[in-house]
Amino acid sequence: MRTLVLFFKYIIGAVLGSIALFLLFREAILVYTVFAVEQDLSFIKLLVKESNTYREQCLQKFTDVTGSSSLAGIQLRFIDSTTYNVEAICSFHDRDPLLIRSRTLPQFATKVPGSSGVFLSTETSYKGNFQIDIFGRKHTFAVEYTRQTTSSSSTALTSQSPATSCSGWGYTCCDSITGVPSGSSPGTRAIDCPTSCFAQCSDRPTVLAFRTDPPSDPATQTVVVPQSARVVTFSYAIGLSTGKPGEVQIDFGDGKQETSAELQGTFTHEYTCAGSSCTFRAVLNATDDRGISSPTSRGTQITVIVQ
Repeated sequence: MRTLVLFFKYIIGAVLGSIALFLLFREAILVYTVFAVEQDLSFIKLLVKESNTYREQCLQKFTDVTGSSSLAGIQLRFIDSTTYNVEAICSFHDRDPLLIRSRTLPQFATKVPGSSGVFLSTETSYKGNFQIDIFGRKHTFAVEYTRQTTSSSSTALTSQSPATSCSGWGYTCCDSITGVPSGSSPGTRAIDCPTSCFAQCSDRPTVLAFRTDPPSDPATQTVVVPQSARVVTFSYAIGLSTGKPGEVQIDFGDGKQETSAELQGTFTHEYTCAGSSCTFRAVLNATDDRGISSPTSRGTQITVIVQ
């Protein structure tokens, strides 16, 4: 009995010791990360005050900038969740920055989605923040910069974030055909996909195959059947990358529909044509358990001509 008690004490001690070591390890990474990033934040504040070197570089690189207004500001811009650049921004050329230095966050440290860094303008003061995460431990870098003025008038205050890639914001370029976007969006501040950068992107079900018997013409997605044999069998296959199967529905184009819970299967339908020729359009749609539907495209529609 005593041996068993000692064993459990050892196990508990080992677990508590492991937790303590993990917390110390996490705090050590956090301290190092904060120190490194704060150094660069202090660096960009210094650069925006003593910016003559980069004003000259802007004048040399771009012909449409002039004099003291050639430099728009200095920024710390994330290009993904772990890498950021310190850059000088020339006036009217925020998408073509001058690289000063590039940094990578320490291992296990990542930027929290929703921000892209810090932009300090030569014309306005700044107040903003961004966060980093290390194993669930978050730290906020609150950045304030007051522009020096020679008059008693106050200067404008902004919290503008640098324009960068969608991944620099921690978001995803969401294809409207294969995905459903949701959550916040930086809009035009996302350089690579300004209209489709969102916090989340849920995958849609995909129609992998939609065919008929008798076979349809693949070039026109059209099948012609005689009046004497108006029965068409539709075969399909649905792909799901996320979510669970929901419902597959076919609209035969004559006011009738049919559903199935299978990801692969067939629908058989007999068309009625009162005239010498009738045209119907059959449309296939798949919905997963989240209620997200497959996109409608040329491959999900087949024209049926009865004549």
